[in-house]
Amino acid sequence: MAVMAGLGLTGILLVGVASVGAAPGDLDTTFSTDGKVTTDIGTTDAGWAVAIQADGKIVVAGFASNGSNNDISVLRYTAAGELDTSFSSDGKVVVDIDSKDDVGHSVAIQSDGKIVVAGASATDSFGVSFDFAIVRLTTAGSLDSTFGTNGIVTVGFGFGSDYATGLAIASDGDIVAGGYGSNGSNFDFAVARLTSAGVLDTAFDTDGKVLVPVGAGADYGHAVSIASDGDIVLAGVAHNGTDDDVAVVRLTSAGALDTAFDSDGKLTVAVGSGNDLGRAVAIATDGDILVAGTSHNGTNEDMAVVRLTSAGALDTAFDSDGKATVAVGSGDDEARGIALLADGGIVIAGESSNGSNDDVAVVRLTSTGALDTTFSTDGKVTVAVGSGVDVGHAVAISSSSQVVVAGT
Repeated sequence: MAVMAGLGLTGILLVGVASVGAAPGDLDTTFSTDGKVTTDIGTTDAGWAVAIQADGKIVVAGFASNGSNNDISVLRYTAAGELDTSFSSDGKVVVDIDSKDDVGHSVAIQSDGKIVVAGASATDSFGVSFDFAIVRLTTAGSLDSTFGTNGIVTVGFGFGSDYATGLAIASDGDIVAGGYGSNGSNFDFAVARLTSAGVLDTAFDTDGKVLVPVGAGADYGHAVSIASDGDIVLAGVAHNGTDDDVAVVRLTSAGALDTAFDSDGKLTVAVGSGNDLGRAVAIATDGDILVAGTSHNGTNEDMAVVRLTSAGALDTAFDSDGKATVAVGSGDDEARGIALLADGGIVIAGESSNGSNDDVAVVRLTSTGALDTTFSTDGKVTVAVGSGVDVGHAVAISSSSQVVVAGT
């Protein structure tokens, strides 16, 4: 599984109720006049993650190629879709950790406004071996010297390559990075917990990091969230010996498997009869865990959402069996991001094949798993941003219920 891919321009897409007369699912024309922004940073760029600040500004993290390798990139836009010149003078920050390949996969905003990005940094010049990388920026876009070493922390689990793909900020200010790490033979779910100063928290599994095997083969954690009780929820994919299933791991704040969750802290869910993948996770106000990803329907891929109770059981009030799939187009459809609305609605974003290439796709479901027909009449929207492949990698909801999708 590759950490990086050659993708096109970083893009922001905003849809939602923005101005008088706009309907849910319409492009927001108050955002960059047409609801879409693309920004060129390097020779090849990708937006992998998005977060919205309390003041409505939009932060996108990913990577930008400098022509020789990739660097972590962070962009900040105003709510109107313009690059924020109060952020590093031009709205763009590029972080080169050690003159090797670096990529940002997830972003979170601290309560003090500082920006934290988690991803991976190469440990060799060939981009073969990686460690977790966590970077913190000040609100002005400078590396935060009070965090780690000059604003940068790298974490290795000791057996090979490790990739941070998810990030969450705990109520005590600790930073939790999740993803997958090598166990020496293949990959397991991986979590590292840092103090707000960027030091591994030794109260978490004694050394601040933990590897969790889930299935019979390689396991990949893709997204992390923190429950109201402080538990850490990591979602991704596990191999069952035949194909892949959605996988969820729940850890206590001390890094132990929470045995109140499906008896052993680990759960796998087969959505369809083929490969199923969890890419994004969110926790509802009632404690339910929602995982978005893809499921193979026998012919192609559909968007998929799984809803679990806090105890790890499928919530049968959600589409009758706790699992919902959505075909957006007639080809492959994939969900990569999830966000929850104040009314309990669920927004998933990713891409859908239009027959020639892919468009950004956004789907809105009710809390019970039905398509929300108040959103673009059928609950589904596709947006062609450029003339080629467009992919939504992450989604966030603004305080005014606008839907922001970052991608490529």
